Order: sequence, then C-alpha cells, then structure tokens
Amino acid sequence: MTGPGASSADPMADIRIAFFEECSEHLEQVQDTLARIGSGAGDPECVHALFRAAHSIKGGAAAFGMSGLVDFSHDLESRLSPLREAPVATLITITGQLERAFDRLADHVSRAKIGATPSEEDRLSDAALLSQIDLVDGTELSLTMTPKATALTTAQDPRDVLDALHDLGTVTARIDTSNLPDLAQLDPATCHLRWDIMLETTEPAAAIDAYVAALPDDLGVTLTSPAPDAAAPTRAPDAKPSVAAPSAPMPTIRVSIDRVDRLMNLVGELVITQSMLVQSGTAAGLVTHSPHASGIEELGRLSRDLQDSVMQIRAQPVKPLFQRMARISREVADATGKDIRFDMEGSETEVDTTVIERLSEPLTHMIRNAIDHGIEAAEVRRGTGKPDQGRLTLSAAQRSGRILIKLSDDGGGIDRAAVRARAIDRGIVGADDDLAPEAIDMLLFEPGFSTAQTVTELSGRGVGLDVVREAIRSLGGRISVDSASGTGTTWIISLPLTLAVVDGMVLQVADQTIVMPLAAIRETLAPRAADIMTWDGGMTVMRHHRSVLPLHNLAEILGYAAHRPVTPDQVALIIDDGDAPACAIVVDEIEDQRQVVIKALQDGVPLPPCISAATILGDGRVALIVDPLLVGETQMRRGAAPPPPHSALPGACPGAHVAAAPP
Repeated sequence: MTGPGASSADPMADIRIAFFEECSEHLEQVQDTLARIGSGAGDPECVHALFRAAHSIKGGAAAFGMSGLVDFSHDLESRLSPLREAPVATLITITGQLERAFDRLADHVSRAKIGATPSEEDRLSDAALLSQIDLVDGTELSLTMTPKATALTTAQDPRDVLDALHDLGTVTARIDTSNLPDLAQLDPATCHLRWDIMLETTEPAAAIDAYVAALPDDLGVTLTSPAPDAAAPTRAPDAKPSVAAPSAPMPTIRVSIDRVDRLMNLVGELVITQSMLVQSGTAAGLVTHSPHASGIEELGRLSRDLQDSVMQIRAQPVKPLFQRMARISREVADATGKDIRFDMEGSETEVDTTVIERLSEPLTHMIRNAIDHGIEAAEVRRGTGKPDQGRLTLSAAQRSGRILIKLSDDGGGIDRAAVRARAIDRGIVGADDDLAPEAIDMLLFEPGFSTAQTVTELSGRGVGLDVVREAIRSLGGRISVDSASGTGTTWIISLPLTLAVVDGMVLQVADQTIVMPLAAIRETLAPRAADIMTWDGGMTVMRHHRSVLPLHNLAEILGYAAHRPVTPDQVALIIDDGDAPACAIVVDEIEDQRQVVIKALQDGVPLPPCISAATILGDGRVALIVDPLLVGETQMRRGAAPPPPHSALPGACPGAHVAAAPP
C-alpha cells in the first residue's frame, strides 16, 4: 500500500498512510454519533466525540502541513465548542447541518490525500456551510411547574404555560409522575403532576422572569436559572444515572491488503493440492482408512479451517460503505429538492473487503436513480396520501453462503408502460412482443436505456443500470428488481460472501465439465416425461410438487448442444435460493461434490451466458463455473413468459419422484 505522493525515499510515507487510515476511522465513528443524535438517543458525550474527531484530524493534518484541512477542522471545532453545553433536544434540530459539515470534512481529507488545496471559492462555501451550525444566541433557562392541588378547580391549565413557552423558544419538558396516586385514590379535580422545563430562548432573562411572575400562584411556576447542568438530561429523582462502561478495544494491527491477498491465493493453491491428493489416492486404490487416507482427510480439514480463518481476516462490515451511501443520499436529496429519510439495516453484516470496495459505484448509481426517478416530489406524494418525506432503506443480510443487499424506496414504482414504449422506440423489443412484467423490468439494464425526458446532472444520459449490472456480475453476483405500482421498488443484489473458495457440484454437460455452486441447489431428481411439457410461447416447464417451474437445458443455453429432448437418464437440479424465482436446470450427470477455488478469467475472453468464473479440478482439468440463478435471468431477458399456475396444467397432481438432495 502506498500513500498519495509517497515514494520509497519519503520517510513520512508510512506515517501519512496511518494518518489517513485514522481519519477514516474517525469519520466512521462520527457517522455513528450523528445517527445517535438524530434518533434522539444521544447524550452530552456525543458532542464531545464529534469535537475530539475534528480535533484529532486537525492535529494530524498540522503535522503534515495540510493547511486546507487544518483550517476547516479548526473552524469546525470553533462551531462545535459551544454545542458541548447544549441540551440534546436542541442538537437534534441541527443534525442535518452537522452531517453536511462532516461530509465536507471528509471532502477535505480526500483532497489532502491527493495533495490538493481548496480554492478561494471552496473557502467561501465552507464558511457558508459552517455558519449554519450555530445555536441561536440566547439563554438557557430552567423552570419547574408544580401546580397546587386547587389549580384545576380554578381553571388553571398547565398546558397553556407550555404552549406560551414554546412561543418563546425551544422547550424540553419532562413530567414527574412520582406523586401520582393509585387509580382508586385518584381525584380528577386535583393535579398531582410536576414539570421540569428547559427553555432555550433569545428573550432576555428579565422578560422571562416577568412572565413567570405574572402567572397565577396556583400554577406554581418557578424560574431556577441558570440551569444546574444544562447539558445533563433530566431524570426522575429516584432514578439511578445510567453509566455505560466503555469496553476495552480489541488490539489490532494494520496489514497491507496485498499480503492478505497473497495469503488467500496460497490457501487456494493448498485446496487445489489437497483435491489433487484425494484424486490421486482414489485412482491408486488407496484404502479408505489407511494412514495415508487419514492424513489426506486431516489435511482437508485443516485446509478448510485455514480458509475460514483467512476469510475472517478479509471480512469487513458493510457499515463504512453504507455510511458513504447515506452521504450520497443527502447530496442527491439536496440536488433534487426532496426530503429523504435514509435508513440502514444490517450494517454489521460482514463481506469480503474486495466486494465492499467494488460495490460503491453500483450503489451510488442505484441511490441516485431511486431518489431522482423512484421517489416522487412532495406535492405528488401528498396527492397519493403519502407523507412528504420519502424513505430509502439500504439493508444487508447473509443467506445461503451469499450476501443480499437490498435498496428499497417508497416511491411510485416502475412505470412499465413507459419502459416498454421506450424499448419499442429503440428497437430493443417488437411492438407485438408479449412481455411479462419481470421481462419489462429487465429492460432497464439494457445499455444506454433511459426513460428520462431531459438530461440533468443526475440522469437522462442512459448510463447507470447497465453499468450496475456489469459491475455486480464481475463480482460473481446478480441483480434483480421487485416493483409495485404506487408502492415502491426494491433492488436486490446477491453476491458471494467470498471471491476465493466455494462448495460446488461438478457436473457433466454435453461432454463438458461444469461446476455449479452448491448453495443454490435445493434438490436433484430424475425428470419424468409426463411432468414435462411446452407452454404457450415455447417455454418448457416441469411439474414439481404443487408448482410449475421453468425447465432449462444447460447444454442448450451454453451452446454446447442443439435442442434435444429431456431424457430420464439426465438430472434436473431444482434451483431456489429463496430470493429469485425457482427453476429447474437439466444436466447430463452429477460427477462429484467438492470445494473449488474460483479463478477469474482474463478480460477479453468470450464467455457463454451464465458463466461467472473458472476453476482447476483435482485432476488438473479446467472447469467453468456457472451461476444457476443467471440461467433464469438470461431466459427472461430473451422474453420468455412466466410459467403457468399449476392448476392450469392438465392432470395437475403433486409429484412423487424427488430424489435425495445432495449433502
């Protein structure tokens, strides 16, 4: 790893690298802190944490003479300092300004990393941005209201006082119910409550004092200013303070990703070598329980444990990536004038660090499209009964050896009529083509496809979703979309947890050796002629239990053989990962099940559809790796209609010919 502007003769190069890594850690912690403040779960320590982050970055930048970063960090410190005594309820109102200020700090870090300095225009923009981080100059006053027992009988309403105080400034109030009797002893004409009130106001203290003095005595309003501790949250008198004991941080070391990659490659070679030993032992007739066979088996176990350990080293939570996407969301929302709430779910989900690095651009495209195209303007949302604020949710979860990343919006959904019309205009599909909704949705991924009427900075140039699909495919993943008119759209990215080693099923297809990842295979069975038929539109389907599945002949799809009927001596693999629609894929034979090492193919190598990578088997053969869920997507893009419901088929009955699933 090398830092910007660093060379082998630069003694500060390693220190610069460490500094920028620390900046990333500080900014990541800042996003967590801002999220806590915005959700109302913050405390006074949150502002101290923000201040420390800006101060630490400033100190490190000063050591390297990064004047632009130093100046902005210093100005941000100056704005944060008064906030350290502000009540949390007040900070919530400026969370957006704080987020934008630290976004700008991240920009300055990026500039410093490449040796760039801010222009005079940048400095003016910085000053304007920071000027928004300012509590209204005023007074923080503490009041208590303890109405007398006779207050309600004299028509004195405590709510009137609270309403009046709201007109004077920002009010934070807590009701003390400790004197409230049991329901059986409760007198509805007697007030048993007390209010502790914090008032942030620009009105002079003397004016507030005069207002309080004019209130009826029955209300029992007392001005106790200055507040005993303006930054401390109010709590019931008998409540114990909640002290979170910070956990000791785990010791860590920084290691170049190149070293980890080399270790991963060696683990892959070890897996291949172990597979070759197993193959050689089998060919030589090695006795199963002999010392040599036991040693090879133990080597396999250790290889798997070593692989798991290395993958844990490479695994990183998607949280930093999601936090960058939160910033993108804010920027696009500002550019479009839309009020967007951005939620994150499953941000602690871990995935290979290479996957995280290469997901940034696809997710950026998707978020821009979701806000610009998907979520309606406020006036349109009001007309459909939706709140003015749109909602965007980015989530991550692990499932069946893969990671699922979903981006959901509550917008108007995909306008399939407009998509189809645009595709007809461009000659992608014919006017008479009968396309299923899923096939229409897939048209959005065609190169250069756009339904935007005008070209803007955000959209209309036809660059986006095709780039997204290709970037995700390069990671061995796939993308699908689920949309409902008027409700919203969910984009689903499915990726492998690792880019190195997978459990695979070795298959024979038209005399070619193919490997299919095991995680998506749910069943294997021998197809029966009575269960296979051709539906309207030419789609071949297979009856399976109480459902009907599209049936794909892998040899035909890969171009290894012309059309040929399915025979009982072949094998049907039922593909279903619980996310994409299930289907059945016909192959000639199942040869083996083993761990395989994924080897990327060089750019420019022509690949059949659905092939994602290759591997080397134990006997030295090279086998292509097929993504089974891309098989159904490929057929859908060719315009295949969805299968009919089971009840529409003649002689519909449950199948009873399922073979045992692979272990």
